Amino acid sequence: MKRLSILFFTSIVGSQVVALLWAANPSPSRTQSAIFYVSQSEGNDNWSGEASLARGPSGPWKTLARASIEYLPGDILFLKRGDVWHEELRPKGNGTPEQPITISAYG
Repeated sequence: MKRLSILFFTSIVGSQVVALLWAANPSPSRTQSAIFYVSQSEGNDNWSGEASLARGPSGPWKTLARASIEYLPGDILFLKRGDVWHEELRPKGNGTPEQPITISAYG
């Protein structure tokens, strides 16, 4: 099993939390940044996570465990405002100063 070391740096810019994540992880199969949504009240972990509302197979994820994926520089993760999770978000991936991984709220 690979040992994982993460340096997690956050700063608050307005109402956004900007996070740079450095980790010794293999690269995800995606090559472009994306926007992901999580809603405990309206989500489904079988959906793509790439839409704020359900549209066919697209819609927000339900759990933070599902959202604990490998993120790419420039990725944005939106958590639905007002929803409550009783679990931890454990994001993985690499952000850069020019393209941070951003965690913010929507709705």
